[in-house]
Amino acid sequence: MQNKYSPHRKLRALLLLVFLFALPVVCQATKPSAEEQIRILNASRVIPDEENAAITYLRIAELYPGPWHPNEVSADDMRTTSDEPWLSVDYPEIASWIESHMAIVDELRLATEIEKCVFPLTLPGDSNSNEPEESWQESWSSKFRRWVLFLERAAFNDLAEGKISNTIDKIHILERLSEHSRQQPTSIGFLVYVSCQAVAANLQTILITSGDVSDVNLDNLKANMQSTENTFNKYYNVTLDYEKLVDELSPRQRYRGDSGEREDAHVRRHRDLYLRMLSTLRAQYILIELRRFKNKTGKWPNSLEQIKNTIPSSEIVDPISNKIYKYKTTGNEFILYSIGSNGSDEGGHFILNGADDWPIYNR
Repeated sequence: MQNKYSPHRKLRALLLLVFLFALPVVCQATKPSAEEQIRILNASRVIPDEENAAITYLRIAELYPGPWHPNEVSADDMRTTSDEPWLSVDYPEIASWIESHMAIVDELRLATEIEKCVFPLTLPGDSNSNEPEESWQESWSSKFRRWVLFLERAAFNDLAEGKISNTIDKIHILERLSEHSRQQPTSIGFLVYVSCQAVAANLQTILITSGDVSDVNLDNLKANMQSTENTFNKYYNVTLDYEKLVDELSPRQRYRGDSGEREDAHVRRHRDLYLRMLSTLRAQYILIELRRFKNKTGKWPNSLEQIKNTIPSSEIVDPISNKIYKYKTTGNEFILYSIGSNGSDEGGHFILNGADDWPIYNR
């Protein structure tokens, strides 16, 4: 009988050890480069042009290149009309400019009705192409930003003029623009998604609390609400994987640092932005039922207990603190807010590096 420590067995054991130590080196050598991985990812995302909203956005950008502001209008007037409802009679130049550009709303509505949106992922240094598609891919976020500001300003005008259906239509377009942004696995796509959704939610908050909205309008808003599930990790992990690939090809090294500290700080900032947006979005369910109560009784409820049974249990819990939103009446008005991540009720105040309550509505 052969001894278990025979030379042949020793040789096999030695070869096995060599193989195990060499395996990581071999895997590293055969692993596709960051550039190759991005190209593979691009190839996996390709869909037919007729199913891709990005193609429609490209056409809109070519049809309406700008400028995206009226001439000889002060910065203060532009700021005011994007912050609150405004009447055409008070800002006739801006109203006339918006009216001359209203065709773009129809175009954007058609684009946002397409389910999928895929912008090719660019590589650092890929800006040498003379093709218009290339320059478009590098600037799609700036196009979205201009359209969002235009829709926001136009919606505030509709709201002040009592055109509630038009206001709601623009809110829905903004919500679908945000969804198309979310489908891009990039940091800029994530930030545009959060910004679009925040603008839509802010418009909806002002509409519900100050507009002449009927129960039918409220039903419409509720039926078109975006998901309020916390999906940050699900989607952001994909974004992080792509950004790390880009980081390998870029001198900026945003995601590299001692013990992952730089990466953690970057992700933490994005998570905070996301949770504040989600908190505002989830609170819309509460605002809708608050307004429905007021439509019926002529006043705001004294507490959330009076409408609690009309709100899904998952929507009355704030995603930042994981506690029920704070609601307080003040005369004929009310305040609604999250107590923030520190769990302390600071009266609905948010101060950078200070009080961290997140105000939803405070008038």
